[in-house]
Amino acid sequence: CVRATDEMRAMAQHQALVEARYAAVGRLAASVGHELRNPLAAVKSAAAYLSRKVAVAAPGGDGRDRSQEFVKLIDRQADTCSAIVSDLIEYARARPPLLGPCSLHALASEAIGGVRLRPDKALTIKNEVAQDLPPPTLDREQFRRVLTNLVQNAIDKYPKGRPGTISVRAVGSARDGWKLSVS
Repeated sequence: CVRATDEMRAMAQHQALVEARYAAVGRLAASVGHELRNPLAAVKSAAAYLSRKVAVAAPGGDGRDRSQEFVKLIDRQADTCSAIVSDLIEYARARPPLLGPCSLHALASEAIGGVRLRPDKALTIKNEVAQDLPPPTLDREQFRRVLTNLVQNAIDKYPKGRPGTISVRAVGSARDGWKLSVS
């Protein structure tokens, strides 16, 4: 009986230590996230200013000056960093899922719309999720982020210059559940 009590006490102490570490990581994530928001806002503002100046300086463009392309790249990457910061802050809050019915087709369209294609990638992205699937109950925002990350990872890992298609599909049933795939 004493041995079991000692083991339970050790397990409780270990669990308390793990929880304290998670809390510390959460506080750190929130702190870093808040500290990065202001510099990112400045980068976004500077990119918007440069975009206007480049457009006025080279209306129409001759195809040789890639300034506008690089300004757009800065803006997209700042958006990506802002999303990471938001994820850090959200992680620190550890909110419970906000469950509700959600169309998988619409969710896949949003996720595909949230990715960035590099010009050196000869890719097509297709939403092959049927529009008439019964909507499952899930946390739309969290699930959209996961699906966007999966599609973006597929794009990033695809060989440069090689034509191809990345497809988002759903298989399964309302009774047994759905399985989404990115291929």
